[in-house]
Amino acid sequence: MKQYGFTLVELLIAITILSVIGVISYGALNSTLKHQSVQKRHSQNLIKLQRTLLYFERDFSQVFQGMVTLNKKELQLKSVQNDTLLVINYQFSGSIIRQDSTNASKSVNLILLEKIKNSKIRLLDNKNKWHTTWEPKNNKNYLKAIEIKFLHPHLGEIKKVVAI
Repeated sequence: MKQYGFTLVELLIAITILSVIGVISYGALNSTLKHQSVQKRHSQNLIKLQRTLLYFERDFSQVFQGMVTLNKKELQLKSVQNDTLLVINYQFSGSIIRQDSTNASKSVNLILLEKIKNSKIRLLDNKNKWHTTWEPKNNKNYLKAIEIKFLHPHLGEIKKVVAI
């Protein structure tokens, strides 16, 4: 008499092999999903940094007649963009906040980056001297560049110098 089918031992071996393949596949899939999540966060941080640096570049490179005021944690400037004179404040205390206060009744705040530390802002004058405070005056000194440096927990130390 011929027997059709599998023995119990053959079934147990097949189930064991499939179980091992399943565990390995689950581990690979789980690892891929974790890496994808980390990659997505990193990508979002880079996009925020690029947007912040683009705002710096646009606002600082179009400063109107050296109208820049700098104190310890705030930078105020007047920038000409699209034939409009903008009044812009940057605040650097734990976050980088850009405030467009051109229209005093409708000020617009934009949080560019969060969780920053050790922010430092310096201005370079025409005598190649760096300043940590600045008031616009009618004298022979004028600004040539703005340097912003800060530490981000995921991106490391960031330094941007923009010519005025």
